[in-house]
Amino acid sequence: MGASPAAAIEGGWPVANGDLPYVGRLLVPFSATATELCTVVLIRPDVGLTAKHCFKDHGYNPAFGNITLRFGSTQATVGGQVRAARDVTFGTNFDLALVHFPSTTGISTLPLARGDQRDLWKNGTVGLVSGWGSNSPTLQAANLKIKDQVYSSAQILTGYNYLMKAESYRGNVTPGDSGGPLINQRSVNGQVVDTLVGVLSQKSRGNAAAYTKVGSTFPWITSTMNALPVLAPPT
Repeated sequence: MGASPAAAIEGGWPVANGDLPYVGRLLVPFSATATELCTVVLIRPDVGLTAKHCFKDHGYNPAFGNITLRFGSTQATVGGQVRAARDVTFGTNFDLALVHFPSTTGISTLPLARGDQRDLWKNGTVGLVSGWGSNSPTLQAANLKIKDQVYSSAQILTGYNYLMKAESYRGNVTPGDSGGPLINQRSVNGQVVDTLVGVLSQKSRGNAAAYTKVGSTFPWITSTMNALPVLAPPT
């Protein structure tokens, strides 16, 4: 089965078994021989957040199979829980999509950054990123530093808003990591909690990458997700 040309995260490290269980692998078939591979984040047991362009660049053709997601495994093709998407909802002027599927069980979800938590994505912040690329057998991670809160470039997909720029700090992302998370940590009742602050929109030339800000799109994400019925796990 083919894929968009990309590699795994560069200069990072493999994610240890059991870590980042909410980072999933997304497969979107668009022809008899090709599939778009992206990364997706579990934000509710039956809802994943990813990049809109994973579905729009080549289109999705249901004649060639289901949109599938795998969570809870650091291996690309084995382990964890696999689900087939029931439906997908797209953001209007930003590069986000919500994928709805039968619930996962026992896999932790990743909390979302709210609009009033801007310290989580201020300039100079070093965050954890993760993704599958298109040819890595294992989930990879790296560190990127947030550089600019308003990012516009001819290299970036046109028509998308709420983008921020992040640059390589320890490793870097590649185009196949689209939809993957930019994670920062916050303290809640004395405990450190991973929080989703960005979703990879596009890898640019050089060391730069564009992330859609979760805090800026929080109202759309939560209102759209809350309107979706909770789907039971498959029997």
